[in-house]
Amino acid sequence: MQLDLEVLTLIVVFGVALWKAQGIMDDLRERAWRQLHHAIETADETAASVEAAGTADALSLALPAAGKQAGKAADRLQDIRVADPAFDGRWFLDSARIVYETVLAAFAHGDREVLKDLLTAEVYDAFAPEIAGREARSEHVEFTFIGLDRADIADAGIFNGLMQITVAFESELVMVTRDAAGAVVDGDPASIMHASDLWTFVRDLASRSHVWKLAATETPTPPPERRQDEKPGQPAPSLGIA
Repeated sequence: MQLDLEVLTLIVVFGVALWKAQGIMDDLRERAWRQLHHAIETADETAASVEAAGTADALSLALPAAGKQAGKAADRLQDIRVADPAFDGRWFLDSARIVYETVLAAFAHGDREVLKDLLTAEVYDAFAPEIAGREARSEHVEFTFIGLDRADIADAGIFNGLMQITVAFESELVMVTRDAAGAVVDGDPASIMHASDLWTFVRDLASRSHVWKLAATETPTPPPERRQDEKPGQPAPSLGIA
């Protein structure tokens, strides 16, 4: 009877954890959908508001501190603004922040449906084997997003008919992989990881859709001075999509 009670308790605990995780993913999915699937009928209104505010002011809010790199990014963002008068750098960054958290959570939870909606086919094809490998090994990931410290547009441009924007993210999270028995096989549940990522989003100029999709990820190598000042904690692994 005691064993049955313990088993029942475990079932209830895992059931509650699964319910909470599903609720988080449902909320992230809804937020990402609202941000990415920007209604086409509001495009003229967005363009008018950006025009009234001034293109330079609207774009500068989406860029890091002034400098040569920021100046180049501003020029390239202006190219995107010319190609798409409805483009709003502030709205784009708001969307990118939500997508960043959503993709990390979806990858950790193996939510292929969400990933297919947010990634290009090439990136999804790179993510899928990692998820399948965890499933084959009966592993699961515990993921907690602590917060986003930075989200700046690092570069932009139009190449081969695609608008491309690279965003520099810095975040804190906890990600732990456990095997079927619950033993930790990767990560540390007591350590916050500090992630630094460059994610590139693309949108087809020929399409009427306002949806931007993740086309590449990269983890930049921090300079020596950054390593000396780095907060204590475990560095986060890259998603490895180039």
